[in-house]
Amino acid sequence: GVAQLEQDNLLVIGPSSGGGGGGGSVDPTTIFQTGDVMWLDVQGPRTGWVRDNGRTVGSAVSGATERANADVAALFSFLWTNYSNTICPVSGGRGASAVADFAANKTITLPDKRGYVPGGLDDMGNSAASRYANVPVVSGDAITAGSVLGEATHTITKAESAVLTYVGVVTDPGHVHAIPLLAKGDQPFSVGVGLVATPDTPSNPATYTGASKSNTTGITVGVTADAGGGAHNTVQKTVLGTFYRKL
Repeated sequence: GVAQLEQDNLLVIGPSSGGGGGGGSVDPTTIFQTGDVMWLDVQGPRTGWVRDNGRTVGSAVSGATERANADVAALFSFLWTNYSNTICPVSGGRGASAVADFAANKTITLPDKRGYVPGGLDDMGNSAASRYANVPVVSGDAITAGSVLGEATHTITKAESAVLTYVGVVTDPGHVHAIPLLAKGDQPFSVGVGLVATPDTPSNPATYTGASKSNTTGITVGVTADAGGGAHNTVQKTVLGTFYRKL
């Protein structure tokens, strides 16, 4: 019969049917609201939530793959209102309203965050910061919620390559140009540029056919540049879990 605690107008954390005698109402800022996202380093379903896994939600007879139940009606409307049909497509296309589509037993696709990490919009109520200027766009754009940017691997292009200076190595151990010359008569004649030779006397001038030459240099020129051309990993160290979305 001794009162242990008595305080009026205490706020209740979470939904309550009342009856505690405090007289206070539920503060909506202390509870999760429909559409809110929570990340946990766990896997599997969670009561009162669905997962942002690219599957669908809809009415009990809709055939939805993540959750088919009447309790997803509010989330259906949230997704229908806040995301385009590109990000959250509705089966059969969008009709007059979310309520009409839900009543027609259509399904809507949940955002797909499998293998992704969250990031801030480039504007987020301010002017665009242009911090994604050179980031590849998978879907959407840098100022639309639910868009996807970036890549897991990247292959360096020529424009992105570092400036490299290659040094050629010429190895010349000494070489000889052997040019046997056969010609009638005994007059010298020019060979190439700046070379003058006295022709040999043929052993049989009557069968003379012309001149011949052979070159042996032994010179080698080498430049080595090893490059595989493969893509490199761009994923930072990441703890994996599940993105849950409140019904």
